[in-house]
Amino acid sequence: DWSSDVCSSDLLQAQGVAAEIFSVTSWSELARDGQRCEQEAIDGLGNTVPFVQQLLQHGSGPVIAATDYVRAVPESIRAYLPLGRRYLTLGTDGFGRSDTRQELRSFFRVDAASIVKAALHALEKN
Repeated sequence: DWSSDVCSSDLLQAQGVAAEIFSVTSWSELARDGQRCEQEAIDGLGNTVPFVQQLLQHGSGPVIAATDYVRAVPESIRAYLPLGRRYLTLGTDGFGRSDTRQELRSFFRVDAASIVKAALHALEKN
């Protein structure tokens, strides 16, 4: 949920931690783009940089991927991130549950508070 991401950014900034937010409309397309770039490099057709790497290459902090999908979905782009960037994925792994969207995000730890915790943890490890 975009509002959770924006809220987590505000919470981090209140603690003196700068944060950038990117909305991923298709993890699959990012993964396909990375695979295409990698195959072109293998085939000697150039050195195209994956879109996600271009987007993140100028930053230096950890990357936190929070999604309402299972964690395997954002994991599909890990290979195409800039080298040396810590990457944590948060997702809704588990069995089917029924509740409000807000409660489910809290349960699966993909809400704003959990994103902040993950970011602070990753910064400590960075």
